[in-house]
Amino acid sequence: MAWLQLTLLGTFAAWWRGQSITGFPTDKVRALLAYLALEGERPLRRETLATLLWPDWPDDIARRNLRQNLHRLNQLLDALEPARLPAMPGRHRPRRPGGGRV
Repeated sequence: MAWLQLTLLGTFAAWWRGQSITGFPTDKVRALLAYLALEGERPLRRETLATLLWPDWPDDIARRNLRQNLHRLNQLLDALEPARLPAMPGRHRPRRPGGGRV
């Protein structure tokens, strides 16, 4: 089973390891999760995401909004599984003793 499952057509729905994800604080957080899931294998620049989600806002405000919404998304996913892998964008995975990544 995939860790993350999304229903994007019709009513939005999301599951993390079979557990329904509810309590999205904003529609932008939902949109951010969907976009990251669809484009997750490709490196994404924050500026690109900010412009995509807030096209009519000044760049500095769009980047601030992105930071806030990435934080909200991380909080939501941490509540489901604090030690989840893979790490979300902008997160650093802890290092094992000896220097390897977890």
